[in-house]
Amino acid sequence: MESNYENGFRDGYNAARTWIPAVLNPSKSGYYLIIEHRKSKGEYLPKFDEIYIRKARFIQPEKIWCLGKYVDSKAEADVTKEVLFWMPLPQLPDDALNFPEVKNCDDIESQKNAHATEIVELFEGLLDEKGIDVPCSDKEEQERRYDGGNVARLYGMEYFNLVSAVQNLL
Repeated sequence: MESNYENGFRDGYNAARTWIPAVLNPSKSGYYLIIEHRKSKGEYLPKFDEIYIRKARFIQPEKIWCLGKYVDSKAEADVTKEVLFWMPLPQLPDDALNFPEVKNCDDIESQKNAHATEIVELFEGLLDEKGIDVPCSDKEEQERRYDGGNVARLYGMEYFNLVSAVQNLL
């Protein structure tokens, strides 16, 4: 049989871990755990309808969720993103970071992205030396490619997809 203390602790913990409907915004900027609904109309990307539970940033006073953007404008236009629920992130135990194997995933992914970008930039340099342009598979991207004096040898989704593929290998 549990004590009143144990029951009170469990009730308080569960109340603090309740999902809050997204119509009620957080009162301050910061990172929160969210339930996000993403759906593709299937006009550009393959059709999908998915629910994600992930961390996202909320910005006050603008009252906006930072849900990321697709690099390709057609992909961005094809997808709807909606935060359904949110909750405060749980507090890490005081000694959680004393273990050498505990790592901050955001820092690791940021480092991987930086390394992947450096690798792709090295490849871009080689393409530049050889005078090779990798054509864009998207016709509109290819037409906009050289606007503003851009001389990138890899451009648009080709660049983004290569950075993403290298990052996944790291």
